[in-house]
Amino acid sequence: MQIGKVDSCLTSNVSIHLPSTTQPSSVYTPSVTFHLKQFPYLCCMPIEYTRNENLGSQPNNPLHGVKLADILNHLVTELGWKQMANEVNINCFKSNPTINSSLKFLRKTPWAREKVERLYLQIIEE
Repeated sequence: MQIGKVDSCLTSNVSIHLPSTTQPSSVYTPSVTFHLKQFPYLCCMPIEYTRNENLGSQPNNPLHGVKLADILNHLVTELGWKQMANEVNINCFKSNPTINSSLKFLRKTPWAREKVERLYLQIIEE
């Protein structure tokens, strides 16, 4: 977490300059101006902001951003429930299979989810 620098708090306007973490100081620095009449408490509190550090943190993970429901829908479309039950031996694919019941089971059972994710990766690589 970093704190923005407040230029002046004695005038009717407050300018806040947020430090740039990716650009040199000679490049444009974002700033915001507030009217103190609208926000009188600004003088008394630090201005904080956070950067999203995790954005793009898994560029080599093919499962990043793919929902489990999307994985199941893709597998059902490509293979069908019978073939999925042959590949991954779990009861939610064998008896009365539905997307909702499979989602509930896979979210609670990490070993089964890993098998389904591996099967999905095999299918999309082909």
